[in-house]
Amino acid sequence: MIAFKHKDYRHGGNKVLHTLRTIDFIGKSIRHIPPHYFNVIRHFGILASRVKEQCKEITDRILESAPEVDEVPNWRERRTAFRGVDPLTM
Repeated sequence: MIAFKHKDYRHGGNKVLHTLRTIDFIGKSIRHIPPHYFNVIRHFGILASRVKEQCKEITDRILESAPEVDEVPNWRERRTAFRGVDPLTM
């Protein structure tokens, strides 16, 4: 037997104590597992609507102050610098 409390919104949000057989508890829990390859949108953490604006402001500030990154030379420029000969005009 498993006993647990939860908010019962049908009866004013009062906490209710439930006692279920183990097999029934597992069956009710398994219903909440989505099928394979089913996309579920999560609404917690930085995606929670009550903190989304605060997190967005913080990430915008972080991204604004990101240092400039030097452009990396492409393979042709690297090969020319290493060998001293342009690989496309050999």
